[in-house]
Amino acid sequence: MAPYSSLSMAAQGWYYDLISLLLDEEVSEIRGSVLEKRKGNRVYLYDNYRLGGKTVQKFIGLKTDELLERLSDMNELKKKRDNRRKARSDLVKKLRTERVLSPDVSTGKVLFALSASGTFRLGGALIGTNAFRAYELELGVRFDSSNAVGTKDLDIASFERFSIAVDDVAIPDIPSALKALGYDAAPSLDSRNTWRWINHSNSSVGEVEFLTPSFDETEGVKYLQALKVNAQSLHYLNFLLRDAIDAALLYRDGVLVKIPRPERYAIHKLIVASRRADRGLLKSRKDLMQATLLMEILHETRPGDLSDAYHEALENGSSWRNHIEKSFRQAPHLRKLVE
Repeated sequence: MAPYSSLSMAAQGWYYDLISLLLDEEVSEIRGSVLEKRKGNRVYLYDNYRLGGKTVQKFIGLKTDELLERLSDMNELKKKRDNRRKARSDLVKKLRTERVLSPDVSTGKVLFALSASGTFRLGGALIGTNAFRAYELELGVRFDSSNAVGTKDLDIASFERFSIAVDDVAIPDIPSALKALGYDAAPSLDSRNTWRWINHSNSSVGEVEFLTPSFDETEGVKYLQALKVNAQSLHYLNFLLRDAIDAALLYRDGVLVKIPRPERYAIHKLIVASRRADRGLLKSRKDLMQATLLMEILHETRPGDLSDAYHEALENGSSWRNHIEKSFRQAPHLRKLVE
């Protein structure tokens, strides 16, 4: 039996309609005028409005043609909020009939709260197995049940520099949002460096972890200013987070998040599987399984994207090449998918 099957063309259309409606909803929440701020070679857009006696500047997103087009329809989008919410609910119902993976209630609650606070708008991305599960809809496939891996962890990652550059913060801040859901900062030798949050109840999401790329020799703890949380820094994570994409999760009437591009996720998993091989065999096998499945799908549907990501990783240095080569020795057939 094949490890995956194709979703209907209708389902793929429903999914991208759902993402579009969720992006429309974000624009419809703008309260004032749109302000531009140039920082380096990027332009950051803000919702500039008065609240009481002060001026608030809420980050909207990086200036792109797609976002500018949505902003040009802002007034019309505000008029259609009720209709849009009903349409989103209908699309979620239709997509559920396709039997794709969707968040359980506990996971959905956490992701809904993080999304509502602005986590993904402010540069956060969902990574790990929960992101992997979202690739069914992104790639238009249905994973075989043997590949429907579960997890009790929820991983959020963000660039430290971007978290500073957006000049905005999550509201409510992430610690407050997690505490409201029953999570406490994990005990550590230095409480100021806590980057893991634990729920000791029967929640299916036992831990929420925050991560950020490391550009130093060591992998220390960094502070994500926009989210007001600490994050464990990791090497190779910058490759995974670059050019993250929008995704819609099937909880309530849809939750808008960011996830890594699938080709970057696949190649990154080759690296991670190698790094963990000597420390956690089960996790290493899961990493390699996820890489294998995505690479097989991408080889058929987006071979250029997969090849580009692979060669970009090779160009990053000998340690990158060595980790990928080590995973190829574990799964030799994968090499043929990128050469």
